[in-house]
Amino acid sequence: MSNFLDIKDKAFWRALLGVVSLGVSIGLAALILRL
Repeated sequence: MSNFLDIKDKAFWRALLGVVSLGVSIGLAALILRL
């Protein structure tokens, strides 16, 4: 059971990291285009 939770936690952090990196890249692109 704990192993399942560990895998789920890793998947959650991976998804969170992907969303954050996507948001940062979009923010940088908007900033560059604005300049």
